[in-house]
Amino acid sequence: MSAQRKRLVFWLSLAALVALGLAAAFWPRALAVDLVILELGSMTLTVGDEGRTRIVDVFVVSAPIAGRLRRIEAEPGGSRAGREDGHRRYRAHGSGAA
Repeated sequence: MSAQRKRLVFWLSLAALVALGLAAAFWPRALAVDLVILELGSMTLTVGDEGRTRIVDVFVVSAPIAGRLRRIEAEPGGSRAGREDGHRRYRAHGSGAA
C-alpha cells in the first residue's frame, strides 16, 4: 500500500470516527414519562412552592391635573334608563371655571 493511500485511509477513518462520535452525542435520548390508563373523571393538579417577589423598578403614577374624584353612583349591570347622559360638569378645585 502506498503512503498516499495510507494517509487517505487514515483521514477517512478519522472522519468516520468523528462523524460517529457526533451522531452519538447528539442522538435524541428517550425521556421517562408517566403512563396511565385513560379514564373519565376530574383532574386535580396542585402546584405548591414558595417564591420571592423582587421589585426592580418602582413607578409613581400621577396626573398633573387638579380635580376631585367623585364616587360612582352606578352599579354593575344597572340600567341607565331615566338618568342623565352620564356627563356632569363640576367646578374645578380652586378655579372659577364650570
